[in-house]
Amino acid sequence: MMGYRIKKCLGWGLNDVVTEELAIKDTRFIESKDEWEEIFEKDIADFFDWVLNNKDETTKVLKSALPKGLMFSNTFDILLRMKLGEDWKKGDKIDSTRWSRGYSFDAEFGLPNVMMFIPVENPEWDRYDDDLDYYEASMGQDAEPKLNILNSSGIFPHLGIIKIPHEPEVEGLGHYIDPGEWKRLRGTFLPSRGPSRGEDIAEQVKRSYRPKICDSVMLYTYWLGIWKDWKTTVQELRPMIYTYWG
Repeated sequence: MMGYRIKKCLGWGLNDVVTEELAIKDTRFIESKDEWEEIFEKDIADFFDWVLNNKDETTKVLKSALPKGLMFSNTFDILLRMKLGEDWKKGDKIDSTRWSRGYSFDAEFGLPNVMMFIPVENPEWDRYDDDLDYYEASMGQDAEPKLNILNSSGIFPHLGIIKIPHEPEVEGLGHYIDPGEWKRLRGTFLPSRGPSRGEDIAEQVKRSYRPKICDSVMLYTYWLGIWKDWKTTVQELRPMIYTYWG
């Protein structure tokens, strides 16, 4: 059964969530169905408050998901303050149209194996009942859920290829790979030439490196607390576009 409104989002997600009868039965997730559903309903204002008042903790969280020695700057709180503006200081209610809902998961109308996370600062990446999307889907005739895993080095402006901390480093590559080199190593830059260092290295690169994930998605998924081992599971997120009707 399909819904009546098209939803399309761009972000980072999992495409292998295990579900049974619309409920998550995935060993990576907390075990109580009621518990994680309640967590999804948490007020986004509480997430903002946590980020703005816990710079040391959020920096520690972000560093824990990166290989040791990789330079980075925790600036999401600055971006958040700029976008919230004076209304946040006055305690006014947050304008939901200026923020994404943060996640997308619908086991009934969407793909039950897909869970997406959208940067809260990018509401334009989280579309609902958009006229262009509706007509692109042939006015509802092409209404099957679709997932497009992006073969990219991230989503602009969050670009780069980073080593997964718990995976072995590939000889000669270090903690960070240039996006062009990443494509050559995997054989996707010029497919006719194949992987630049052979198939074995290409497989190692796929296992040990991942596209960059934006800071807000990293922090939001940590704050939600739906995974038993956040530091490991967050490494599995990949850039994707997800479309479904609901």
